[in-house]
Amino acid sequence: MSDAEKVYRILAIDGGGMKGLFPASFLATIEDSIGDSVSNYFDLIVGTSTGGIIALGLGAGLPAGEIADFYESIGPPVFGKPRNRLARIFASKYQSKPLRTALESVIGAKKLGDSKARLVIPSVDLDTGEVYIYKTAHLDRFERDHKVSMIDVALAATAAPSYFPAHSREDGVLLVDGGVWANNPVGLAAVEAVGVLGWEPERVRILSLGCTRVALDAGKARRLSGLLAWGQSLTIINVIFAAQSSASIGTAQHLVGHQNVMRIDPVVPAGRYDLDKTTEVRALRALGASQAREALPGLRPAFFAMGHVEPFQPYRMLEPASAP
Repeated sequence: MSDAEKVYRILAIDGGGMKGLFPASFLATIEDSIGDSVSNYFDLIVGTSTGGIIALGLGAGLPAGEIADFYESIGPPVFGKPRNRLARIFASKYQSKPLRTALESVIGAKKLGDSKARLVIPSVDLDTGEVYIYKTAHLDRFERDHKVSMIDVALAATAAPSYFPAHSREDGVLLVDGGVWANNPVGLAAVEAVGVLGWEPERVRILSLGCTRVALDAGKARRLSGLLAWGQSLTIINVIFAAQSSASIGTAQHLVGHQNVMRIDPVVPAGRYDLDKTTEVRALRALGASQAREALPGLRPAFFAMGHVEPFQPYRMLEPASAP
């Protein structure tokens, strides 16, 4: 493909805890269909929270099917033993050590600089509220993150308030889940592509994968506007995430064109899946597979028919490990 015909392809993956099995299964089914790793077909991968784990896995060279297997396996170890109600007054619902152990089993000691793809993964500084975005060295001025371990990036990206403890960076700064700011990172992806990397908007194509969503039901909140009505129905949480996602999609569409943003995020029954629900993994994996089979004919021309993207060449290289 000549420079005049070049198209930049981006994958953006939402946060959603255990529901990350949906996009992982979606991508695994795509890989089975095309007989190749999906990471070879994207110039940039952006992931929030659980989407950051998937992005890191793809950057580390893992097949999407192995990432989906990882999600199926982590349920009981990571989410199986929540702290009791009294303890949760003072501490997070879950401990981070089981998640760290699970991540180490698949990612090992890899650093962000080992990624085979450009990655962007957001987190938030707990003390200042400022956004802290982990990035591979895909520009010369990006000198900060390539030596950070992928495990530390993942733990910072997924430190969802009340679910997991904040993650301490090497300098002591406490970071929490990027979903606090951008649970749907498609807008961040478009800004990185157009505003940071300087890619021409009309040449950008974005595949945006959600982790399923529920239809909003604000009936009770409309009738009773107090905290009890909002809290019992979780309406306020759903509205916040839906509004953020809508704004993020709108930003991306404004920057690169409505027709260049493809969104996959099926509506599911309320309560069927949840951030830490581990009993529906088979159904969730099956849903991801069926959605991929349905979507692939439309996605193939925009993302998979043009062959591999150019190999990622970072500006900052890791020093080779010294011999023992």
